[in-house]
Amino acid sequence: MATVPDRLRRWERFAPLSGVVAIALWIIGTVILEGATDTPDEDAGAEVFATYYDEEGGTVLAGAFLFMLGSAILLWFFASLRARIHAVEGGVGRIASIVFAAGVVTAAMSLAVVAPDAAAAFAAENIDPGLDPGAAQALGVLGDGFFIAAEASLVVFFLAASLATFRTRAIPTWLAWASLVLAVAAVLPWVGWAVVIWGFPLWVLVVGIWMFVRPATPAGARAEPVVT
Repeated sequence: MATVPDRLRRWERFAPLSGVVAIALWIIGTVILEGATDTPDEDAGAEVFATYYDEEGGTVLAGAFLFMLGSAILLWFFASLRARIHAVEGGVGRIASIVFAAGVVTAAMSLAVVAPDAAAAFAAENIDPGLDPGAAQALGVLGDGFFIAAEASLVVFFLAASLATFRTRAIPTWLAWASLVLAVAAVLPWVGWAVVIWGFPLWVLVVGIWMFVRPATPAGARAEPVVT
């Protein structure tokens, strides 16, 4: 009969797949927000935003909630990534902690990207006589600021992930080079948006699946970190 620690270790192996679940929720939430509703352009008038939140409030709130839930689940993935790196790095785990901290900031900023939409949708349905058009417009574009913040946090995250991989080989070396390229791309305004929308989700999917397929080495057989 399996003991409680044995069952916990069995479930622990599935922890990296939390990244896959998070990205799946991002995709579903985005489809609901962008596909099932007629989202106003950024240069749309205040009345357009007010009408949008008034008529599509329930759909916007549902899509935003799923997206934010995905961002929250990312914390589980980052914790698994930190444990994987720290197991090889040893010591105080400074690099592993930087990767985790940058990941937490990224998750928080991605959550905040859709939080203003959720707030506007909630207000439109619960405030009488309705959401002021100026406030609706402001909330409609507020998420762009958090998007830029997520882009900036990804620079640190990918740099730390690259350094951690080069030093510990906790994940494949080619991912270190990919992380370095993504870190540089995130700095460039004309391609940085693509890192947030495409690069980061794809990186999470690849790393999450790789960590699941290649479980961590038991602590007693831990590989030594590579010194650079």
